[in-house]
Amino acid sequence: MNDDKRQKHKDYIIGYATKFKDKTQLKQAELEKLFNSLIELHEIPFPPTELRKFFLHPNIIKDLLLEVFNSDSLTRDDRFGMKESFKELNKLIQWKRSAFSINFRILAPGGNYPNIELERASSKYTFNNQFPVLITKNRNKKDIWADTSILNWLTRMELKFATAVMCAPEKGLFHFQFTSYNSLNIDNDCFEYIPNELRVYFLRELLDLQRRFTPIGVRSWNRKPLPDVKEYEFSDYQKSADAFKQIYDKFSIQDDLLLRTCNYFVKAIMHWDNHINAEEAITNNFMCLEGCLHLIQKKYGDNKTQLNRKLLYSVFQKDITNGENLYDFIIEGYGKRNALVHPEPHSGAQWDTSIISEDFYEYFNISRMLLNFILIDRLLDDY
Repeated sequence: MNDDKRQKHKDYIIGYATKFKDKTQLKQAELEKLFNSLIELHEIPFPPTELRKFFLHPNIIKDLLLEVFNSDSLTRDDRFGMKESFKELNKLIQWKRSAFSINFRILAPGGNYPNIELERASSKYTFNNQFPVLITKNRNKKDIWADTSILNWLTRMELKFATAVMCAPEKGLFHFQFTSYNSLNIDNDCFEYIPNELRVYFLRELLDLQRRFTPIGVRSWNRKPLPDVKEYEFSDYQKSADAFKQIYDKFSIQDDLLLRTCNYFVKAIMHWDNHINAEEAITNNFMCLEGCLHLIQKKYGDNKTQLNRKLLYSVFQKDITNGENLYDFIIEGYGKRNALVHPEPHSGAQWDTSIISEDFYEYFNISRMLLNFILIDRLLDDY
């Protein structure tokens, strides 16, 4: 442990707590001074000049102060000894919470990404230094799990955006590859006053700042080095942009069944990127198909939780091209589904189930076609 750094961190918290002991809240000039001193204490570079004023937000300063208290330069006894000083200083920096938060995510290699920007409502897919990034605006709720998953999965808006990207092309398998690394969540109060042309720049700079304090590792709360940009694949998406907008606009994040179905859809192709997870990829396809059948049933007025096979067969027969054969093919797939999800199905246990790679593509494309039919009444030929 560096004794000089240890003493500097202790002196910093105790010193500033003493200096501001008669204050109830810090003024903007005092916040700026505190920010500057925190940057110097952490021995990190200042943000670029055009961004610096946006880093003077109380939430960002509060996080930087917390990193002083959590520093590896301090012992447990050090923290205990200056706990009250830290609490008094921290209390002077008023955390701001608005109705929304912003998610910023550097997407991972393994996907097939649109080669153009896509923007709809408060969500945007764009590029930063050749990396594909996704920005979404999400509602803050009293229940912190209302918009995201307790298991570190996507927000509802991210799931909506990814589904629309995947469903829009008439041909081709576009998809995002998500990981729990290289992402950032901030309150919209930190973001809404930043000019549009600087927003991606600001989010990336803030993410890189936060990464300095995040250890490298394999856990979801760790970080990993950023990949080489040559690992990414991009394809032409110009002809799919209008369909993307239509699907995005019709996708309701209030529909739990739709969200659950698309959760399986998005994960299926992510699993397929690693063929060790091929069974899981195909299993997710089958789960998505089941969700699609329930959604079609509800689309036609039957809201029961049990599948109405008579109604579904009628819909496939009358409203979907080659629907009778397609319906039979889906029902036939239930045998494969059971062999994947049950250790001992009626047909008997098989350690190596009778599935092949074509099963993934066939059932994935059927899911994609059915989601188009459910959301925008479009029938795709590519399935």
